[in-house]
Amino acid sequence: MRIILRITILFILAASAAFVARAQFIPDPVSLVATPSSPSPRETVLIEASTPTFDQESAFFSWTVNGNLRPEFSGQGKNQITLTAGEIGSTLQVNVEASAPQGTGGTASLSVRVSDLALTWLAETYTPKWYKGKALPVQNSVVNIVAIPRFVIGGREIPSRNLIYRWGLDDEDRALSGVGSQVFQVQISIMPKISHHIRVTIEDPGGQIRREGELFIVPVRPRLALYPSSPLGGIEFRSSPAFYQTATRGILDFQAEPFFFPVKSKKELPFRWTVGGVEGRGTPGEENLLSINTGERPVPLIPLSVSVQIPDSVISAISNTLTLLLP
Repeated sequence: MRIILRITILFILAASAAFVARAQFIPDPVSLVATPSSPSPRETVLIEASTPTFDQESAFFSWTVNGNLRPEFSGQGKNQITLTAGEIGSTLQVNVEASAPQGTGGTASLSVRVSDLALTWLAETYTPKWYKGKALPVQNSVVNIVAIPRFVIGGREIPSRNLIYRWGLDDEDRALSGVGSQVFQVQISIMPKISHHIRVTIEDPGGQIRREGELFIVPVRPRLALYPSSPLGGIEFRSSPAFYQTATRGILDFQAEPFFFPVKSKKELPFRWTVGGVEGRGTPGEENLLSINTGERPVPLIPLSVSVQIPDSVISAISNTLTLLLP
């Protein structure tokens, strides 16, 4: 008797487990998906209703947006609608009721929260103080990727330090993860012509908003400019001429300016000068400055060149040449 009872109990438990397992795989009759799931302000949003248990082509869909019935969206087979997101912090509340001819159907609702995300980057490369442009990344330099999200829930903006960040780099999906990891530091490849694909996923602690962003970092080649210089006026940084003509002979000064080298100061760079094919020497302590006494030069054309080899780098030397025209 105990054996029969035990077998019966085991059968009931097994049947119950099978029923629970099967119930877990039964999909909801209607579900809603928004693309994108967390739109930016004024962005177009596609809302799509899925009906895995009945034919959506013959079903009648009745749509409600922010509490208002939308007959222009409703109708047979109309399982998709397109909306325009509002301002940051606003919510699109979408409800749909689907009715199939055979009597089956269901309802679903979805809240789409409007947020914003910007990605920017800062390259740790050298530029002259007067340069107004952005420092650009080069081989073997460090670039800081900064995520600037704006998540507003219930009228309150969530501080960036409280959000969850998951960074990906090239083939690595979890290069950096954590709360408040708003800045992702990337070491650019030492190999030439290698770009990097950076991705980030950001969520609030409650999982109500999820934003994704990506960008590509494409390194450039460092540049070396060569300028005539004067003790009083300095350099004319708006042009780096290939030819420089002087009306009189005497002492002339020239200044080399590096751009986008992976150093903090140009004093870290070894400048090499040649004047008329002969090696020259820069000013002690300021090797990027060179003085030439043109009165000692018998020829009217003097090629002047400067080059820099980046320390501990496979990048070939960066150089520039200027031809000096004497009277």
